Amino acid sequence: MEGDNCVFDGVIYRNGEKFEPNCQYHCTCRDGQIGCVPRCQLDVLLPGPDCPAPKKVAVPGECCEKWTCGSEEKGTLGGLALPAYRPEATVGVELSD
Repeated sequence: MEGDNCVFDGVIYRNGEKFEPNCQYHCTCRDGQIGCVPRCQLDVLLPGPDCPAPKKVAVPGECCEKWTCGSEEKGTLGGLALPAYRPEATVGVELSD
């Protein structure tokens, strides 16, 4: 294939060549430009309201982080859990807002 090569982290990739710079991304060289897509799931929503202290943690032997509900200890808000769960996207804005 014709087209410019790409350089990423000191490595030269040919036009059209696919590579994985790490376990989290899959990349392709296209005419001197590098495009990458994530291999890990992109989380749009946090865990549900039954998980008051969600956080992402590294899992031994796996590349992508996973959600865990965290500990039950009280945080800086005295144990108050603020909702971070939205079951559906908000559409539009009311004039009164």
